[in-house]
This record gives sequence, C-alpha cells and structure tokens, in this order.
Amino acid sequence: MADTVMTAPHNPTTASTAQLIADWAASQRVNLDHCVPQILPLARRGGLAAGELQLATAEGQHSSIHVGSDRLFELASELIDLPAKRVPIVVDIAIGNSAGTDAPFTASYNQLAAARSAGAPLIISDNAQQAHDAALVAHLFAKTARSLCITATNGVDVAASCRGIETATEAGLQLLLQSAEGVASDLPASGLLTVEQTIKGLRAAMEGVQSFTSRRQRFFDYYGSELATVVLVASGPGAANLTAAVKLLGRKSLPIGLLVVRVVRPWSHADFAEALPATAQQFVVVDVTSPEDKQASKALYLDVAASLGLANRPGQIKLQNHATNATGQGISSQGLRSILRAALSFIVDVASIPSLLASPAAAVADTSVVSLYEFTRPTRPMIERAAAMAKLGAGAATVQMSTDSDAAPHVLISNILLGPEDEHDGHTDGGVSRDVVVITDPAILFLRRYRVFDSLATGAVVVINSDWSPASVAAKIPAHAQQALVDSKAQLLLVDATQLVSGGSYEAQALALTAAGLLNTKNGRSLAKQLLKSLAPRLAGDEGARLEAALPTLEARLAQEDALIPAASALQSTEVANDHTVDAAHLVPYHLAEGLRTGREEGLDASYQALLNTLFGKRTVVADAGSTNSLFHETYAPGSAAQQKVQELFQGNTEFTFGVYLARIQQREKLADLVATACRSTTALPSALRTALNQWHANRDNSQTCAQLADDIVRRLESTPHTEEPLRSIYELREHLVKPSKWIVGGDDWSRDIGYSGLHHVLASRENVNVIIPETALYTQPQPSQRAALNTKKDIGLYAMNYGTAYVASIALYENPSQATTALCEADAYDGPSIIIAYAPRPTNSNEPREQQQIRESHEAVERGLWPLFRWNPAWEKAGRDAFVLDSSKLRKDLADFVERESQLSLLTRDTPLLSHGLADSSALRLQNKRMELLSQGGGRRKIDMRILVLYGSDSGNGSGLAEKLAKKAEMRGVVTVRAAEANAVTLEELADEEVVIFILSTAGQGEMCGNAVNFWNALKKAKGGVNHLKYAVFGLGDSQYWGKNTADSARYYCKPARDLDSKMAALGAERLVELGMGDDQHENGFSGGWVPWEAEVFEVLNVPAVEGETEITGKVLKDESIKEESGYLRGHIMRSLADQSTAAMLPEDTKLTKFHGIYQQDDRDLRPHLEAEGKERAYSFMVRVGIPGGVCTPEQYLLMDSLSESHANSTLKLTTRQAFQLHGVLKWNLKAAIREINIGLMDTLAACGDVCRNVMASPNPYESEVHAEVLDFARRLSAHLKPQTTAYHEIWLDKKMVAGEAHTDVEPLYGQSYLPRKFKVAIAVPPMNDVDVFAHCLGYIAVVENKRLVGWNVSIGGGMGTTHGNVKTYPRLADLMGFCTPEQAIKVGEAVMLVQRDYGDRVNRKHARLKYTLEDHGMDWYRAKVEEHCGFKLQAARPFTFESNMDRMGWSQGYDGRFCYGMFIENGRIRDTDSYKLKTALRELAQLHQGDFRLTANQNLIIGGVTAEARPKIEALLKRYNIDNTRHSGLRLNSMACVALPTCALAMAESERYLPVLIDRIDEILTRNKLASDSIMIRMSGCPNGCSRPFMAEIAMVGKAPGAYNLYLGGGYAGNRLSKIYRDSASEEDILRILDELISRYARERLNNEHFGDWVIRANIVAPTLAGRLFHETDAAVNEIQTYSGTRQIYW
Repeated sequence: MADTVMTAPHNPTTASTAQLIADWAASQRVNLDHCVPQILPLARRGGLAAGELQLATAEGQHSSIHVGSDRLFELASELIDLPAKRVPIVVDIAIGNSAGTDAPFTASYNQLAAARSAGAPLIISDNAQQAHDAALVAHLFAKTARSLCITATNGVDVAASCRGIETATEAGLQLLLQSAEGVASDLPASGLLTVEQTIKGLRAAMEGVQSFTSRRQRFFDYYGSELATVVLVASGPGAANLTAAVKLLGRKSLPIGLLVVRVVRPWSHADFAEALPATAQQFVVVDVTSPEDKQASKALYLDVAASLGLANRPGQIKLQNHATNATGQGISSQGLRSILRAALSFIVDVASIPSLLASPAAAVADTSVVSLYEFTRPTRPMIERAAAMAKLGAGAATVQMSTDSDAAPHVLISNILLGPEDEHDGHTDGGVSRDVVVITDPAILFLRRYRVFDSLATGAVVVINSDWSPASVAAKIPAHAQQALVDSKAQLLLVDATQLVSGGSYEAQALALTAAGLLNTKNGRSLAKQLLKSLAPRLAGDEGARLEAALPTLEARLAQEDALIPAASALQSTEVANDHTVDAAHLVPYHLAEGLRTGREEGLDASYQALLNTLFGKRTVVADAGSTNSLFHETYAPGSAAQQKVQELFQGNTEFTFGVYLARIQQREKLADLVATACRSTTALPSALRTALNQWHANRDNSQTCAQLADDIVRRLESTPHTEEPLRSIYELREHLVKPSKWIVGGDDWSRDIGYSGLHHVLASRENVNVIIPETALYTQPQPSQRAALNTKKDIGLYAMNYGTAYVASIALYENPSQATTALCEADAYDGPSIIIAYAPRPTNSNEPREQQQIRESHEAVERGLWPLFRWNPAWEKAGRDAFVLDSSKLRKDLADFVERESQLSLLTRDTPLLSHGLADSSALRLQNKRMELLSQGGGRRKIDMRILVLYGSDSGNGSGLAEKLAKKAEMRGVVTVRAAEANAVTLEELADEEVVIFILSTAGQGEMCGNAVNFWNALKKAKGGVNHLKYAVFGLGDSQYWGKNTADSARYYCKPARDLDSKMAALGAERLVELGMGDDQHENGFSGGWVPWEAEVFEVLNVPAVEGETEITGKVLKDESIKEESGYLRGHIMRSLADQSTAAMLPEDTKLTKFHGIYQQDDRDLRPHLEAEGKERAYSFMVRVGIPGGVCTPEQYLLMDSLSESHANSTLKLTTRQAFQLHGVLKWNLKAAIREINIGLMDTLAACGDVCRNVMASPNPYESEVHAEVLDFARRLSAHLKPQTTAYHEIWLDKKMVAGEAHTDVEPLYGQSYLPRKFKVAIAVPPMNDVDVFAHCLGYIAVVENKRLVGWNVSIGGGMGTTHGNVKTYPRLADLMGFCTPEQAIKVGEAVMLVQRDYGDRVNRKHARLKYTLEDHGMDWYRAKVEEHCGFKLQAARPFTFESNMDRMGWSQGYDGRFCYGMFIENGRIRDTDSYKLKTALRELAQLHQGDFRLTANQNLIIGGVTAEARPKIEALLKRYNIDNTRHSGLRLNSMACVALPTCALAMAESERYLPVLIDRIDEILTRNKLASDSIMIRMSGCPNGCSRPFMAEIAMVGKAPGAYNLYLGGGYAGNRLSKIYRDSASEEDILRILDELISRYARERLNNEHFGDWVIRANIVAPTLAGRLFHETDAAVNEIQTYSGTRQIYW
C-alpha cells in the first residue's frame, strides 16, 4: 500500500521485515497505485533526520516505517509531531533490538512508551497472523483518516510463525480499499483528530478488515469463563502464555478470564466495559516490565483503573498491578505462576492454589497464612519468640513482624505462614489472601487505619480475641472493614483467649487458635500443634503449659453451632447503643450501600450520619429533623405525630434543639453533683463502686474514660441496692454517664435571619454543642438567582469565625473524607461551640448513580475553589499554632480577607502570619494605605471608579513583580479597586464580578504555563463562556532564542502561554484592550524593552493618566528573596504542608524553602501526561540530598542510606557530582522518618541545596598522603563553619521544639534573614589531581605542598557552570586565582569570600546572581580588596602548581599508611540492581564485611578505602563474584558523567542519565574501529544548560535542548582547566555519531604523543579555545584571540 518504505535492520534477522522489503525492492514490484515504492534503508542510527520523512509528509505520500523498538528513542520527536500533520504513515515496530545488540527483551518492550505517547493509534500483536491483520487495519486507517498509525509485534514470534498464515492478495486488497472509501468522510480533513474521532476511524477500519478476512478485529479480546469473577488484563508479550493458562484453568470450571489489549492507544473505555463479563469484580493487571522499573509498570494499570472508575460496575471492585519480566518467547514459568497465584487467591482457598498450578504428578503441600494484629510495642522477648518460631518445624513456618512507627502505642503485625518454604513468597505482600486473621482487643481500635480485611481469603476465619461484648465489638468495626468481611464471605468468631496466656505472647495465642481447628487445612492444623508443642518450653513461666491445656476448651468452643457466624448475618443483627438496631446501610461506605441511593433528600446526608455513628458510636446524639430518634427516643418515633411536630419546629428554629441540649447538659451537671455527693457520703458503698464513681467524676470530660467506666458503674449499681438517694437518682440519670457527642443538624433556613438568631444563641453560650449545616445546592451549576443565596449560606462560616470562640470547619465528605473525619473529631474535642458546614450536593440527574454525581460535583466544587475546605480553631492560636488551616488548594477572597485581618492583628504579638501570601493578597492593606497617603499629598487626585484585577503566572518572580508594580501604579493613579494575585487563586466564577483583567504570564519549560497559573488555564480551556463581559490585556515574558536562534522550536514556544491565553479570551468573546505584549530576554533592556511601552498603552486605553511620584514605585523584589526574608529562618509553612494529607505536594513557597533543608519536590514527568489527561494530581515525590563533607563516610552510614533507599525511596541510590548521596522518589509522608534516620546515622541534609554554602568537596582519598588527611579535616571544619545556624531544621524534621518566645532569638550570624543571592559551592583540590573540578566552583582551595607538608592554599574564586540557551549574558566560567593564604587563615578567607557575595551579589535577577557574575561586574582587584577588608590581612601572591587530570583513579592503589583502596566505576552514580548486574546487592554485602570507609568522588564513582592486606582477597573475591570490576568498561565510559534529568528533574529538556550509556555503546564502536577503546576521553551529558554534570569542562559534551536534540560542545581541558566551545547546535543522535566518527578517525591519525582529544580539536582548529567565560558563546577564533589579548583573558593552566 505504501509509496515510501523506510526500514532498519532488527532482530530476528531470519525472514525479517527488512529482508522482505529488500526482496520487494530488488524485484521492482509495484504497489496498489501501480507505482514502485521508494525503499529507504536506515542503516545509520539517528532516526529520520536525513530529510526523507519531511519530504514524504510534505508531499502527502503514504509511507511505511519499519524499525526495532530500540530505535523509538530516536523517533520520539518525529512521532509526536506526525499526528497533527495528517499524512498517511504507518510505523511498524518489531519488539526486539536492532541487529548486533544484546539488550534484554524487557527493556525493548519498555521502549514502547515513546509510541504510547505519540498521540496516534497503537495496535499490539502477538503472532504473525495478528501482525498481518493489524497491518491491514493500520494501513486502511492511515489511508482513510490520513493520519499516523503504529503497530507493534513481538519480532521473535513473527519470525517463528510467519509461515502458513493467511495473507491478503493484491486483488483482495484492492477490493478492501474500494469498500473502505468514504468510511472516514465525516472526519475533519486537517488538524489533530480527537480521541473520539480516532476511535471512530479505527473501528471503521477494523470492521472493514474483519468483513474481508472473517477474522475478529477488536480493541480487546476476551478469553475464559463468561461468568468469571477474576479477570487478568495483559498486552503484548506473554498474552499467549496467559491465554493457554486461562483456558486450562477454565477446564477446571474456575471463574477466571483474560482480557488481551490489542489497541493500546486510543484507549476505549466503552470497548473495555463491553468486553468484560458482567460478573467480573477482581482484576489483576499484568505489566510486562522490569519490577524495579516503577514508572513503566503503571501505564496499563492506570488505563484499567480509569475504565473501571468510569464503568460504574456493581459491587466492590478490587484491582491489583503485577509487574513481570518477559523474553521474546513470553513470560517465564516462574512469572506465570506468580501471576496466576495472585489471581486465584481471589476465588479459591490458598491451600488449593499449588495443586491447581502444579503438574498432575506433583504433590505440593498446602500453605496457610495467619495474620495477627496486636496493640503493643514490640519487645525483645517477642522478637526472640518470633525468631524461635521461624526456626521450628524444619523451615515449615515463617514469622514476619513489622510495626507502624507512627502509632503510639504501636501496632505489631505478625504473619505466621504454615507450609513449604518455597510457597511463602507473596502471601504477606499486600494483596495475597489470608486464611485466618486474629485481632486482639486493643487492636480493634486501629481497624479504621489498617485495611486488615482487604486481603481475606474467601471464607476466611476472622477471630476477635477480646473480652468485649458483641455490641462493643460491632461498634468498633468501621464500615469499610464490615464490607470487606461481607464480600469475602468470612466467618466470625468472638473468643476470649486473653486470659489463656500471660505476658503478651499473642503469637502463641494465634497458633493455639489455629491448632484448635480454625483452618480447614489438615497439614496446617497439625503443624500448628507441633509448633505449639515445640514452642511451649520457650515461653515464659507456665505460659506454654497453660496454653496447651487451653486447647480442649478452644476446640469445644469451635464445636458449638454458633461458634462461626457468617459475617453478613452477624453484622446486620448486632445490637448496639441506644437500644435500637442500626440500619445496615449506615455500616458500609456510602458508595457501597444500596439503601443510601434512595435516602431522604432533607436533613443530614446519610453518609454524614454514618460517619458520625462510626466515629463516636454510642456517644452520638443527633438532633435532625429527618432522624431524631437518637435524641428523643421512642417518644418521637419516626412517622409519628410527635416526630412531625418536632420536625416543623426544628426546620427553621435553632433554639428548640439547642434548648433540648441545654436541658441534657444540665442533667449531666446534676449527675456530676450527685456522684460527688455519693463519693463524699459516709454511707457504706461497695469499695469498687466508690472507686469507679470517683474515677468517673475526675474524668467526666474525657469521653473515652467515661465510655469505659459507664457500663461498669451501671452493672455495679444494679447489683447494689439503689433505692435511696443519691444512688437512685444516679441510676435514673445513668444515660448521662457517657459523655455525649452532641450534634444539631441545620437546614437551608439557617442562612436567613431566623437562623442567624438561633446560631447567635449557640455561639454566644460557649456551650460544648456542635452544629452541622449541610449544603445540598450544586455550586458548580448555580442559576443566576441562586448566586446571592449561595454566598449567604457560605457566610455562616464567616459569621461564626468572627465570634472568635467557635471551632469552624468547611468539609466535603465525598471529596476529602480524611479532612471531614479530622474536622468532626476536632469539633467533638473542642471545648465550646463548633460549626461545621458540610457539602452534600443533591443529585439532579436520574440517569447517573447518586453517589457518582455527588463525588464528581464535590470534586469540581473544591477543585475550582467554589467550596473551600478549611478548619479554624481559636484554641490553636493560644497554643502558638496557626488558628487557620486550609485543606484545599484555593480560598475565596472573603475568607482570605478575614484571615488576613486576623493575621494583621496577630502581628502585634506574633511574628508569623497565619496565612501565606500565596493564598491571600496580604499587600492589599499596605497598598490602600500608600494610596491614601499619595492622594493626600497630591491635593486630592481624582478617583477612577474602575475594578482592575491583575493575574500573574510566575516562577522566577519577574511576572509577579510586574503585576504588583502595575497594581501599585493603578492604585496611585486613583483606581478605586485594584488587586494583584496568582492566577490559580482566582476562579472563573469570581471573574463574574470583575471589569478589567490584566494577565502577566511567564513561560516555563517548553512553552508551558507556570505552576501558579496552570489550574486557572486548565479551567479556562474547558470554559464555553462567562467572560464576554470582561476587558482584558495580556503580556508575556520569554526568551526568543531559548531554543536556538531562529529555530522552529523558538518560534513555537516563545511566550506560548501568553499567546494561547490571549487567543482563548478572544474566542470566548472578551474585549481585547491592546494587542498582546511580549518581553524578550534577548532585548538589550531585557523584558523591560517590551513592558514599558505596553504598560503605557494599557493605561492610555483605560484613561488612567500618570500622577506625580509614581516613578519611585518599583515592583516587588525577587519572589525568592521575599520568601526567604519572610520564612522565619527557613520555617515558612513547611510543617503545615507536611501535615496536609489532601495532596502529595507542598505549597509552592515551601518548595523554595525545602531546598535549604536538602529536599527538592519533583514529579514523574513520564506519568504527567496520563495523569493530567485523567484530571489527577501529578505523581509528586521528593529528592533528598545528604551532604558528605569531603565525601568520606563509614560502611554503617552507607548501609543506612542503602536501607533508606529501599524503605522510603525508589530502591536506587544516587552518588552525585558533588560527593553527596541522593534518594529519589521519597513520598511526602515519608520525609520526616527518612531525615530522622539520616540524622541518627550522624549525617544531615541541611544546606545540601539552597542559597547557602553547599556540601564542601575535597579530593576523596585521605590516605593517599598525610596532606590528604589534613585536607579532609579542613573540609569538615570549613563545612561546619559555613553551615546555616537556624534551628528550623531540628524543629521541623527532628521534633526539637523551641521554648516559648525563643523564635526571636533564632539568628544567622553569617547569612542573616535573606541568606545568599544564589548557591555557593566550595571545592578543595590536591595537585596534581583536579578530581573535584576546583575551577568550576565559587570558591576553591588548591593545596600547596612543600616537603610533604601543607604550607597553605592558593584560593580561586568565580567558577560556575550554569547558563541559559540563547542568552549570551549567561555563561559558564572557570575560577580565577585570587591569592595565597596560610592554613590558619583559610577559614577566615572562605568566610570573607562568601560575605562579599552575600552583600554585593545580584538579588534581582537570579540568572545573574552567582559569584562569577559579581566578579565579572566588579573585577578581581575590587573583590580581593573587599575580602582583605573583611579578613584584616593581605593575601599573598599565588604560588605555582600543576594539574594533570580531573579523572578518578580506578582499581587498586596503596596509601601512605600501607592500606589499600579500590576505585570503582559507578555509571552516572546510580546504584541499583538489574537482572544482569547486581551492583546494589554487591555493595551492600561489601559494606557488611568492610572495616575501612567509603569515599564518594566528584565524578560519581566510589572508592573502597582503608582495606588491609588481609581483607583485600575477600573484597577481590566479592568484586569478581558480582562482576563489578572496572575491566569490562571502555576508557570513554570510565570518564563519563551524566545528571539525573528525566523523568524527575523539573528543569530537564532532554534525557541524560538514562540515555548516555546507550549513546556510549555506539561511540565505543567508533573508538574500537580506531583502536582507541582504552584511551581516556572525558564525555559528559546534561539534560539542560544548568550544568549539574559540569559538561562545559568536558572534552566532549552534550547539553539537552529538546527531546532528542543536544548542543554538542568540544575542547574542554583534560585537567579541568579549559572550557569547551559549541560545535553543533540542536544535534540529533545521528548528527552526533556522524561528527564524532569523523573527528575520532582524524584524531587517531593526527594526534601527537600523549595529546588529549580536547587539546587536539583546538590544535586542529575544530573549535577555538575558550580562554574566558565571557567568550564562551563566541565561535570566531580571530575574535577570541583579539578579545583575549585585550585584557579579558582568564588564567589558562
């Protein structure tokens, strides 16, 4: 069908696509258009950059591209652009590798991510016949829809099965094409197809092919039982294995099925739902990937989760993700067994799974799991008993124990596995079934927190080991747990085994219960008895004997008919508090309870009522017009006349219910008096009763204690004569022994005057009564007449907050149940009135399930800021905490104004505002005062009755500064109402009250909207109106050459956010005031060149003339500077951000401050498009950096970091380019625990990032000489001296609280409140090795050694790597020598260098804020004089020295003390395990046996130091065993370095760490051909121009500009003594390999003896030498020479 065919060789070579196409070309066969297709071999790497594809797309040719999956990285940028070009192209991908490569198959399959994200159909096939049919579908779609289509097939399977398939004839294809004419006639002729249009076109093509071939063509293929309850979901390799396995299990009548995904993109939710059997409830998603590759393993899972979320399937849905490896032949038998075990655990007893999976001849013993949840802190005896149990029975049992460190007291979880050892794997891993679960009575309280019952086996036995009554137990089991018990058809047993064994040996109790017959498996029971008997002698005292003696009692209990009760009947029949049966609908989550779907519309929503019952149990007392029997008992039974009268009174009258509560309060006070009288009475009382009454009186305000004592007191009163006073009255008032949780439920009328009068009584009384006011209106779809009413209802919260004595909260259970639960519990605990405004939207669409509407409506209302979630607690302020907590991302202006007002008043006594300026415009009051001052000075200038809202999106602070500057000018010119705010802080609905809106938008990333404007932009894109009354203007900030001078990318991305928003506002009908303005960083005056005339034009059009004095008003200083100054010495609101459970992210301002604490907020950019498309939050996580001064740590510290990487991070450990550890993928909830552990290990993260002196680097081998040991000591002392002194770090992360009033004493003696303008980096080198790249740092010390003695330091200043693409005002720079100092003077000199930068560095433009620019601006003489002024002494002239290399020594070497060290290559510093290279495991074992130290190098490598001669053979053996010596690497690879870049770095423009190893593979081929494989050549790669990997010092460097495009630099000095020069801009991989092939070949022929590559490219005039940082961008050699001789020459070592 194709006119042009492009192909590259790929495995397998037999009968490969490439060979077939080559045969076609040789025979000159014609296509269906009777033309000979053009065959274009792609033998060279580099994708399609040669121009053939551009030619094909320009001419609209039908093209076919055939490549291996490992070429997808090269095609990524082209594939993304193709769908919008609307040309017929089919890309056929063979999942495998190009000829000659041997990468693992799984890695090849993972590379499909590039195709998955291309925005085009992606069809995956398993065999040759499917591949043939998929190709027909793809080409038919491409021709009819004129768009890209991608197919992917397992290359191995196709090669093996291509014979014997049914292929289409040419005549048949002609008929197929004729029949398909017009099928896509209703698709648009141009522009990107929507998902719906793509699905429609693809479905038409599939129907055509199906009618032509009679073979079924579907988006999804289903195999297995039509009544399946468990469905596996898979795609690609392994589907065939799973198909056979599922068919085999189907013959055993098991309800299991398999859904194979044929069309991965576009994902069709409708086809997914249609393909599934209606009975399916449990789903296991099989992702073919490496298990440690967590990013790739979520793609299919996210698709399935989204479909299940939209499908509204009945019942409870369970979803698991299962990552597995695969080869070209499919999933391994071990992986297949693991997958099937996970699926079968849903439907069969665990014990029967082995026999189902084993061959008929195999006899596999059964396995059972007993899980015990115990409420205690694990003690050493417990651990020892567990270890003893693990050893018993010859490996037939395993005990796993874990604790929750955040619980106080702790919950101990023990998993006792009975059965063969090889069957234990996975049974305790989150989703695998448990046969028996034993809950000890205190642990019942934790059932709300632990999802204990989510992994029950069908028919499991659940033992409640407690002396509580059945009613008490039922009241404590939360709704989700009850539902899980019912769903699993569990059997319940309430038994009191707590008295059988003393000393807390709950493990033994669990075994006893197992041995008594709780398991249906014979071997499990007998084994438990055997273990119990063996364990008895080890138990404390006579515990074991009493335990054995108890077995008959337990067996007898189990023999009773009522012993095991089905969970469903047990829960629904349980009698609980207040003598009435609880409706079962109140015992399950709202989205599972069928009865709630037809619940009443008035009064409190049933879900809120259920939550109150669950939280407060029998203490709950609710006065609700629709359900009052919990307050009024039988007198006002539902439906009675009395109840109707109460409802009429209650609906609009707070006083009635409040009066009832006051009466109950008085009755409880009377009870307290009576109890006090009884306790004082001399009348004989049973001592136990007197004690209980005394305890109750002393703790009557403690709800938990009262609840525990109430039953005991009543029981003792009933057994004691109580006809005399005061016992008679105490017994009559016994219901008040329990401290009630009192709730009044309001109605709509409460927002009117009559309601306010009632609320006034509640609030003014200060009584402990809670009012919950439900809001049922739809806030996202209000009618115009409802707007005022809605605002009135929300004002109830403000009304209550103004009293200052009430707890107030706004909640939305359907959006954030955690916040709602917290608010209700806080209200109950608050000693005073509480007002809860609860969002419970009333569904209006009868065709949509009730709860689904409520969830959707609540999410949208909160997300858009229409219903903010917050909590206000006046008691917190008295305790020194913020009284206001915002639990959602947005706050309405009326609430923000209130909190801001309270904040202003609080400033009289506190120095920390209650609300960050990002939430409320705190400058409004200052602006108003300034305006009034100027008006009074100006003799009463005219007032301009106009409303101006200035919205900004800004990352660096430029946009926000301009916005505030414009707002201030408008204020001074007389505009009555004007304010500036982040765009995200305003909703579209709030624009209804605005008149003029001015947008100021900076450009982020690749033409992206800044983070503080992205939510507003997303809402505006979806809008269909609502802004046509506005007048607007837009100004954008950007860099017209950031992506290269005059390039297509620069034209596309320059000020793109501003251009897009301007077009959208115009399209929605808003009136444009002036044309779009743009400020260009390339202008000689920067963005001001565009801003000044644009601002003047805006004011002229608005008729707002200038006034005297306004030129003195400037914009706000750089946002980062304000954040630092106002942070309270780096505190900010970090603790609030950490406590916010509603998001995995922190507040934007806090992310600036956490850098000072060594923490960067990141998100997975691979997942970002999927999550944004689904409207979900980004996959936020954090990078934690641990600074190691001098790079030397102990093996124990290394093991700690290794352990933390497994428990709290992504299972990898990163060695950085500045001798630090980095953990990636740390979740917000794990940050405190991780940092606490780091500090326990005598390390910290403080100042590892941020505008401070960062980790002090030093040559990493302290045993190379005595001088090196002295250098390490100096590095540690200098680091300690320059470290920030704030106590915020210890407060936030280590819970070291400051005493009251101490906040004012927290000072920074070196930094002050503003710290430094930018980061400050220090390195220490010992010639002749420059292995720390000393000239790349702000401050450098170069050791001067004479007669093996350190006599002093040459001091260098002014180095730094960062630059900005296209901005010649930014550049990397090597440091200059400033002078020489003695060892005694060194710390003082370092301090002085830093303080000069602190005082004179640029604090307005962060791109110009590094010390290198301060030195360039003022000159060396000026800087030296300032340093000497600080020091009080003169520096001496620098002394001679020589550097030979900046590389690491690899392999073994011996130190001055006779001990050895081993330099180990760690590629790009990433320590991880793969299937073929167990580096992480090897280093862990090495650290466990090593007695020396570990040294991190500046080149991301590791030195194993301090190895004795006796220990060296052991280490050598370990290195050999794990194959981690350095002989397997080329010289180029050993001298390579890359930054992290994608997917986590927010600044990355292209790949780096993940790509450089692949690129080196290909460059190594060139070196090998030229016999240079062992030569040392320095190569570095960075994903952006910030230069973390110090690329501009390398002999060969690639710096990312866009995906697949890099700037190529050459000519850096081998000793780190010369900057490189750009050789090629925006080079593709093909360009890079072609250039290096030519240059390396010449270098091999032309080089002099011992001449390094970087020196040769300069001698050969390939590039000019960069002799000064400011000449970095100058490529003309003559200009370089002239400017060098004119005085700008940097010292060239």
